[in-house]
This record gives sequence, C-alpha cells and structure tokens, in this order.
Amino acid sequence: MVEYCAVPWQTGALPAKTKELIYISVDSTPTHRYLPGLRFHIGNALELGATRREILDVVEIAAAAGPAHGIE
Repeated sequence: MVEYCAVPWQTGALPAKTKELIYISVDSTPTHRYLPGLRFHIGNALELGATRREILDVVEIAAAAGPAHGIE
C-alpha cells in the first residue's frame, strides 16, 4: 500500500499543495469519509500554503459527488 500511495510523489507534474487538495477530496467524499487521512492531508495542505477557502472548496466539491451508483 505504501508503494501505491508514493506514486504521485515520484513525479513533479503537480505541485505538492494540489496533490494534498486531491487527497482531501478523496478522503471527504460521501462514499469514503476517512477522517484520519482527512486530518493528515488538511494539515499537510495548510503547511504547503493552502488557504481555508481552498480546502472548503475541495470538500464542497467532494460532498456534491453523492453516493456511488451501482454499489448498493
């Protein structure tokens, strides 16, 4: 699992702050909601210069995703 999670950090295609915002979106989707990961990535994003508004925007977008279709 660690190797899989490290893949995005092996390339410089996206800035670190953007990667952390993506992780926040994944950890806050209604079908995932992983609080330890969410806290961890919010802390990282703040350290990398993310604003409160950027983090809230990402969470709002993820929340709008709703439940996954086809999985019941």
